[in-house]
Amino acid sequence: VATDGSPSAETAERIAAGLAGVAGARLSIAHAYSNPDRAKEAVARAVEIAEREGALADVALSTDAPAEAILTTASDHDADLIVIGSVGLATSDQLFGSVPRRVVTHAPCDVLLTRPRNLSNREPGTAPYRRLLIATDGSSTADRAARKGYALAHRLEASVTLVFVGHPKTG
Repeated sequence: VATDGSPSAETAERIAAGLAGVAGARLSIAHAYSNPDRAKEAVARAVEIAEREGALADVALSTDAPAEAILTTASDHDADLIVIGSVGLATSDQLFGSVPRRVVTHAPCDVLLTRPRNLSNREPGTAPYRRLLIATDGSSTADRAARKGYALAHRLEASVTLVFVGHPKTG
């Protein structure tokens, strides 16, 4: 999970820790910093959330640019999934920020992009998702994504709705 201490990052932290806790996976908390005095403070919340979810976590701090720090951490830790908020501290009217955009484009693994929302009422130790929507156009890429979506739903004991958007001959 990538964190910069923003509200968007908190959502990503809660979802990543919830997934790691339910799946028994190791959680790497990645943070890029320019001020070492603030680095510990920036990851403290993520560490606390991971502990509350029962997720085994380690912290990876870096002085690299944020996107590079996330991509390097994912590669070095052989990550299966990067969880990142859609916007960070530098928010704008864009659908998602420049760091998530670079991570999504260059990630060595799957990426789960989260939107800011309040998840503080979710019971620790429970799956962060109960219902998944899997969209497909019938392409081989969408087919691979659908398989991963179904595997995630099975692991989380979540229901699935499959929606097909495309030409009937390709689906």
